[in-house]
Amino acid sequence: MDAAKMFEGLNKEEWERALEAQNEHLQENYNYQLDTEHLDPIEMNKKAEEAAAFLQFMATALKDNVSVNDDKVLKAIEQHVQFLGQDQDIDARSFAHQSRFYLSDEFHRTMLEAQQTGLSYYVCIAAKNYASTKK
Repeated sequence: MDAAKMFEGLNKEEWERALEAQNEHLQENYNYQLDTEHLDPIEMNKKAEEAAAFLQFMATALKDNVSVNDDKVLKAIEQHVQFLGQDQDIDARSFAHQSRFYLSDEFHRTMLEAQQTGLSYYVCIAAKNYASTKK
């Protein structure tokens, strides 16, 4: 999907098509189905934009050899978790678990690695480190 098109804003049908492969993967591997019938394209566009900005920051940090202990990395994760927490029950620990899932799941790992080699590993370790600061 073209990143510029995503931030113009996808409509409901475009989001349904964009999520088809992920939904198929989740159904086949985890017997889980995304609810694409009740998608709010405005909210999905906000989430996509925030996620893209977070992952771009993390990819740049990785390329620039920024430590997962760096305050900028910890702050980025904290802001991302706070954003996610607006409509889901998530904290530092559950975000670390989610990041570990993305690392271990081929579909999600491939999506992250396509953005920057090593990104799935970097996000996972950074999330684990962030969670360790929140005990």
